[in-house]
Amino acid sequence: MSHPPFAPFSEWRGRREANTHVVIDLDAGSRDWQAAKASLPPWSFARATRLTTENLAHLFFGPSWPDSDIEGNLRRDVGKINYWMRWLWAPLTIACLFWTLARWRREPERMLPTLLVVWIFVQGLFPLTVNEGRYRKPFEGLLLAQCLLLAAGGRARARDYPSRAESPR
Repeated sequence: MSHPPFAPFSEWRGRREANTHVVIDLDAGSRDWQAAKASLPPWSFARATRLTTENLAHLFFGPSWPDSDIEGNLRRDVGKINYWMRWLWAPLTIACLFWTLARWRREPERMLPTLLVVWIFVQGLFPLTVNEGRYRKPFEGLLLAQCLLLAAGGRARARDYPSRAESPR
């Protein structure tokens, strides 16, 4: 959260409220729980949308720590590579989503795309916690695997069903 997710192109940062500290007396029943709930900012559709948008921005475009050593001025080559590769994941996710939907009926394997969609919903769309680029790391490998499976499926289908120009008469 301390590093702008769109740097060096923009200095935009998310707007998060301050931390809330709550003390609960378990012997008091629900009284302290109700008071703690009342002290929180109101939950509205606009607030949920803003938090979700911020989460997606930080998840897909935020640098991943510790491999992108921002405070160390990107001294290591792997840090530089990871820092600039963060621009790849959102467009690749969108392309892979459309590619998967276009081939959904023809692809027998559905576990990996389902896992990727569930990950996006749980990690990116639920405004439960603050996201960072490091939470994207498990997704990156799964996304690449899905793209490779889609490409391999397309090549196998092209090999099994030659076009009319290639078929013997």
